[in-house]
Amino acid sequence: MNRPVALLVVAAFIALGTLQAGAEAARKYEGRTMTVYAGISPRVREDITEYIAPRLKEKFGIDLAVEPLGSTVMLEKILAQRQRPRVSVAGWDQPVGLQACTMGLCAPIDLAKAPNLRAA
Repeated sequence: MNRPVALLVVAAFIALGTLQAGAEAARKYEGRTMTVYAGISPRVREDITEYIAPRLKEKFGIDLAVEPLGSTVMLEKILAQRQRPRVSVAGWDQPVGLQACTMGLCAPIDLAKAPNLRAA
């Protein structure tokens, strides 16, 4: 798995960090879909749908809708959705990500809500 995909994996798990583990969480989120804007790196969509999505479905009952987009297009779509965002994770390039943060489209990650992460 390449670095952008690995970062997207971390982002997906952080996004789900507030979910409870176990069968109760699977029932609670069954039928819901998390939208992921993935980069256009080779195989990024396939890696997410083959490796990440099945594990999230099994553990939490949530589906992933993966849309591979260039970073600039991601930013445009997120700006258009600003009042009612429909995306859960955006895996954009660093320069566009920094631009998005200066536009108020990013938020700090609350590690307390991501119990599966451990400080290195």
